Amino acid sequence: MTRAGPGDYCVHVAMPWIDVQSSIPDATFRDLDSTTARGGALRVQTKPAPGCGDDPQTLRVVAYDTNGRHVDRAFFVAIP
Repeated sequence: MTRAGPGDYCVHVAMPWIDVQSSIPDATFRDLDSTTARGGALRVQTKPAPGCGDDPQTLRVVAYDTNGRHVDRAFFVAIP
C-alpha cells in the first residue's frame, strides 16, 4: 500500500488470480478506540487510477471525515 496523498491510498493486490476491476471490495475503518464513534466514509475505486499508476491490480481507497474532507485513518479492505 502506498499513500498518494492525504486520505488517498493505493492498495496493490498481488494475487494475479483476483480480477480487481470486476471485484466488489469492502473497506471499513479500523478504529483503535471503539468507544468513540468517529464517523466518516471510505470510497473504493476498482478502475485503474492515475494517482495509483493506472495499475489494473491496484485499488484506490479514499477516506473522508464527517465533513467530507480527506483524512488519514487506518482501514481494512476485503475482496470476497
